Amino acid sequence: MKRNDCGSKISNFDSVITIGTYTNACSIVWGIRKIGFTGSVIMIDPNVDQAKSMAEVIMRGETVVKKKIDDLNAIVNLVKSVTKESEKKLILMTAEEFIEPIRMAIQKGDLPNTVSFTGSRLDNELIFDRFKFYRFVEALNCIAVPRTVDSDCDPKKEFGAEYVIRVNKSWEGNRKLPRLEIVHSEEEAQKVEASFISQGLTRDMWSYQELLSTKDTHNVSVCGWYDLEFKQFVVTRKVLQHPPKTGNGDVVETFSDVPEKLLTATEAILKALDYVGAFEMEFVFDENTNCFKLIELNPRFWMQHGLIEEVTDYTLLRRALGMPINQEIPMDQIKHRYWINGLQALYRLAKGQVVLFRYMTNGKCYPSLMKSAKWALYYGKYKKAMNGQH
Repeated sequence: MKRNDCGSKISNFDSVITIGTYTNACSIVWGIRKIGFTGSVIMIDPNVDQAKSMAEVIMRGETVVKKKIDDLNAIVNLVKSVTKESEKKLILMTAEEFIEPIRMAIQKGDLPNTVSFTGSRLDNELIFDRFKFYRFVEALNCIAVPRTVDSDCDPKKEFGAEYVIRVNKSWEGNRKLPRLEIVHSEEEAQKVEASFISQGLTRDMWSYQELLSTKDTHNVSVCGWYDLEFKQFVVTRKVLQHPPKTGNGDVVETFSDVPEKLLTATEAILKALDYVGAFEMEFVFDENTNCFKLIELNPRFWMQHGLIEEVTDYTLLRRALGMPINQEIPMDQIKHRYWINGLQALYRLAKGQVVLFRYMTNGKCYPSLMKSAKWALYYGKYKKAMNGQH
């Protein structure tokens, strides 16, 4: 199988490009400036043409380029238009849908003097398609995955009345696909599937899956950096999430009391994928079997990576920039800290959920509450513009 060689030994970059302008991209830029990167930074927002994006509101002195992209391959020409060909460029990915166009452009020589860490150097389809990912992991026999069947099967016979309907991929082109849905009856399942079909999905695009625990702290991630010469693993878990049961982490914490099997399985899977770069490997606890099961791999800089940078002295960004790193920080030396979604913190505090103050004494809001308050004034208009509304 042909390798996807997208990186090189280029270092001392002239510019860093983030494809994305949201929290994870802003965290990248804060981090690289903190460790001394003095080159140019270009933050590309591929979702809107006019509305204010987060980076414009809360960042200072960095270049933000907005261009709503309908054809994913157009990202390559946009990168070319905002940089010089002779510049040594590092593209740091926060948007999964643009990984393949960037990887292909570098591989074909359309983006010379450019490095980007684009996941597996074998086949990213094994990551993007969760159904295929589960089969890949099962063949490795290193960790359990949720029992999952394709949409030709009868889920009631497989799981009973309660189960998950999961869309296999997060993206189709530049279109964000629906998230998973938990159903408790045949009537609920019919409504979910009708909704999927009304949004243009076909039955082969989703699968049925056993329901695992929906408790916040039963969602655990092994995350950090991996390549053949160096790795840095940190374990995090959700403390609060929104929406409840299946949402993103509003509060996430580092912790070290984790089964060793999660760490060894993570390394085995990344090695088998010939993976290079930042990652988040997500596990959920199964109360029926009393073990964690792997649900997905995010092959990019994810939302809470700023927490990992803080407790490892910016190891991920140092490695991406080709800066020297002494050695991996052992798990038992990782500090306990909280990552708090600044915008969601404002909403929760406005509703009187003062429990968040408990986490702020040993945590940090991304963005800060002050920056989040500024962004909140523009957030609604941005969401409408991103969805094509006026």
